[in-house]
Amino acid sequence: MSDRRIDINVNITLTVSVAEPDDAESYSFDDLGEEAKERAIRDITERLLGPWWDQHDNDRLQETIVYTLAQELKTPGWAVYGCGDFPGISGVEFTSWSIGSYDDQVTLNGRLTRENAPALPWTEHISAVQLGEPGLGQIYVWESQAHDTGVGGDGIAAIETAVRDAIAAALKAGQEEYEYIGSREAVTELLAASDYEFYEDGSFYG
Repeated sequence: MSDRRIDINVNITLTVSVAEPDDAESYSFDDLGEEAKERAIRDITERLLGPWWDQHDNDRLQETIVYTLAQELKTPGWAVYGCGDFPGISGVEFTSWSIGSYDDQVTLNGRLTRENAPALPWTEHISAVQLGEPGLGQIYVWESQAHDTGVGGDGIAAIETAVRDAIAAALKAGQEEYEYIGSREAVTELLAASDYEFYEDGSFYG
């Protein structure tokens, strides 16, 4: 009698029942303990400034920047419209902006004139202010053809300063709006108006 080797392959699947996180009890924000509430606020803040940030937030910041610049320049219509429905500054394009990074900035392209920026310190020798080439953010003051070179230097410096100050004010308004979106005040208002639920430790449930 000879021995014969038989290879047997057996696939075994083990099913183990483990409680999923969704099986855990959820709580409203008001039902959380104080420490859990603090964690919930931190969690929502991180989401608002991270994965929940969307085009609506981008639009909100750009509207703030545009409207503030128009207010600084006294662009026609700025006092009639609100921030959300202001049609923009004729002849000026916002080519890029960055807020919430290590290098906040705003870049514009276009031309400022007495018509769209009446608040600037215009002189008879200055016809327009060109807001650089796209992406460069430079400022050029255009002098009238009748202006002799070297005349009115103080006026040029004054209008350059005024334009830079207006752009800086617009950028600051955008930064403040960004900070507000992630502020404790804004987050607690959102929590009061929402039906978000949390785990007992304050981590986000859904």
